[in-house]
Amino acid sequence: MTEIEFVDHLPNHDSRSGPRAWGHTIAHQLTNRPGQWALILTGKPGTPQIYNRRRVIAKGITVPWRPEGAFEARSFTIDGELRLYARYVAGLPSDV
Repeated sequence: MTEIEFVDHLPNHDSRSGPRAWGHTIAHQLTNRPGQWALILTGKPGTPQIYNRRRVIAKGITVPWRPEGAFEARSFTIDGELRLYARYVAGLPSDV
């Protein structure tokens, strides 16, 4: 039998620290300025991480970006740099 330990309180630990905190931090900032585009990530053209994050944001794949459609994301290559922009649009008119 596996031994378990019962505790009175959970450790004081934020599971959203490190790289996982990125989405929560950015999403929170965007929700404070609905409708305004923000440059959230840059990299070399063809950087898969940027294209993946664009998809995750737009589809609401992970918790900070839910529900689907609450955020928009667009990427552009400008002056040889791939740039990812995002904005919070939940509850805004569709023509914003």
